[in-house]
Amino acid sequence: MLKIKHCSHMCDLRACLSILFLVGVRRMLTKIKTTLAAVALFAMPMMASAATVNLVDGGTNTIQLGDNYEYLTTVTTPGAGFREFTLTSSSEIALASSFVALEFTGVFNNLKYFIVTAAGQIDATAEVASGPVRSYSLDTIFDSVNGYTQTMKVTWDSVNVKLGSTTAQFNIQAVPSEVPVPAAGLLLISALGGVAALRRRRKA
Repeated sequence: MLKIKHCSHMCDLRACLSILFLVGVRRMLTKIKTTLAAVALFAMPMMASAATVNLVDGGTNTIQLGDNYEYLTTVTTPGAGFREFTLTSSSEIALASSFVALEFTGVFNNLKYFIVTAAGQIDATAEVASGPVRSYSLDTIFDSVNGYTQTMKVTWDSVNVKLGSTTAQFNIQAVPSEVPVPAAGLLLISALGGVAALRRRRKA
């Protein structure tokens, strides 16, 4: 389960930012001997049946496994600012790979998209001057070091900025323990049994 918190900041001049954030989650299974649970959080721009949620500044929404959400936020602001989405996981999951596609329309300056972890690590950054579509690859991890939190941010400092639509795709895989707890217990019992057998042999 992931939670999304949305916030914004703006200052002088006039700008318009419209973000379409489409998120889906589904469960996948590996074919390894030790079965690993995996989930995929991915963008589905063509999916019309996704639930639409209008985000408000400071608002929080929850992503459940198997659900699809379309996050839409539009704001007309005086000048430079940013739109920020904070993803928080309730457990440790490794983000094996991710793909983000941004579509921009209108006039803007110094427009950047990047992800910042709770530890202050910037995993990806991009700066564009113009163009309809820009894509970026991201690699990051939800873990205790980063506080199970990742922040997605779009910034700008121009007149009449408009971000036409944004879609984000994430492939998330659970981090497995090296030895499952039941298996570890069996290994311990086997080891103790081996020690006892060795002692009996020495006494004989």
